[in-house]
Amino acid sequence: MKVTKIRWMRIEGLDEHGFGGQSRSTGVLIVRVDTDEGLYGLGEVQDFLGVRDAIDNIREILTGADPLAIQPFVTAMLYG
Repeated sequence: MKVTKIRWMRIEGLDEHGFGGQSRSTGVLIVRVDTDEGLYGLGEVQDFLGVRDAIDNIREILTGADPLAIQPFVTAMLYG
């Protein structure tokens, strides 16, 4: 099994409690990792400065890799 695609989607909503009781809008990214066998995994990350670029860079490293080999994923993400 190999990773074929990594993509993300931003979901935005209202955080009624926000900071100091003030409501605000907040957003998260839903990340989907697809494989060549039709299986996929979903994850969630807060959308802040640099996260989208990090996902795009990780996509280049992890495409074609075995999604069940977790240690090489972690090593690639932490050390390049």
